[in-house]
Amino acid sequence: MTSFHTEFSQNQDNGRRNRMALALTLTGGFMVAELIGGWLTGSLALMADAAHMLSDTGALALALGAMTLARRPANDQRTYGLHRMEVLAAFINGLVLLGLAIWIVVEAIPRITSPVPVIAGPMMFIAVLGLVVNIAVYRILSGSAGDADTPVLAHAQGHGGHGHGGHGHGGHGHGAHGVGKDLNTRAALAHVMGDLLGSVAAILAAGIILTTGWTVADPLLSILVSALVARSALAIIRESAHVLVEGTPPGLDVRSLSEDMERTVEGKAAVHHLHAWSLTPDHPMVTFHVVVGHEVDPEATLASLKHRLEVRWAIRHSVIQVECGPCPDVGHGSSSASSYPSHPGLKTEPEPTP
Repeated sequence: MTSFHTEFSQNQDNGRRNRMALALTLTGGFMVAELIGGWLTGSLALMADAAHMLSDTGALALALGAMTLARRPANDQRTYGLHRMEVLAAFINGLVLLGLAIWIVVEAIPRITSPVPVIAGPMMFIAVLGLVVNIAVYRILSGSAGDADTPVLAHAQGHGGHGHGGHGHGGHGHGAHGVGKDLNTRAALAHVMGDLLGSVAAILAAGIILTTGWTVADPLLSILVSALVARSALAIIRESAHVLVEGTPPGLDVRSLSEDMERTVEGKAAVHHLHAWSLTPDHPMVTFHVVVGHEVDPEATLASLKHRLEVRWAIRHSVIQVECGPCPDVGHGSSSASSYPSHPGLKTEPEPTP
């Protein structure tokens, strides 16, 4: 049990946590200045940006805490460790971000119908400083998340278990973590991007007010930014919820996977009892049973299947049960428990005793 989780924890990138801590310090420090500036100038755009900064401070703290908890080794009560904490943190951050976007819209609407005075000079100054801080934080977290988005299925690593003759044996594995933009860091980045856009909106609003005196630009730009932020928040919520409810990893077609596994076996074979899920978005896992004929070598079949999973599907954490007879799991036999039918003519009855 410990091999998978110990290696998983040891492979965590310490740089991710260090960057997150630095981003948290910068964001929290500037948040105070921006809140005071927004209150003094009366700018909703600046207050909206400060509110995002406030949420970012909590979001970054939550993400950092989740990273720390995810490093804890597995135990008898949590055999997968606490790696899901990062996904849970992303889900919570998505909800908070969506709530803030809605709040800004609610606050902006009355200011459109009844404009309020805005002191544009200090507003411009503080917004520019905010933009600089937000760009710095975004670059810090982008380095933590990876240089570019990469397919989540391309980074799973591990070793699965096996079974044959009606008896299964569990496996273990490990995954490359922190490769690509992990969901937890992406949720934090979404908060920071909301701040960055808020700073841009505040700068634009201040410029318009300074040149034209049209204060309605402040709430209108705030609504625009809130709409963009809400879209990102919904994407984070949807993706993290999919992982939390054990959804099939994105991009993985289980029917195609099942058919590919059947073709990999020499002779006729039937895959059933297939389950695919993710511990985190970049750590997909799969388990299934495969019924083979008595003439097939179970060990060779297992090796072929696991090699195919790694090469074709980039899945290296799997548990495969090879069966030469009826499935020992009641209700999960190859003929009745799966949407993947047995191949015609596949003989699964026990061979007669000489």
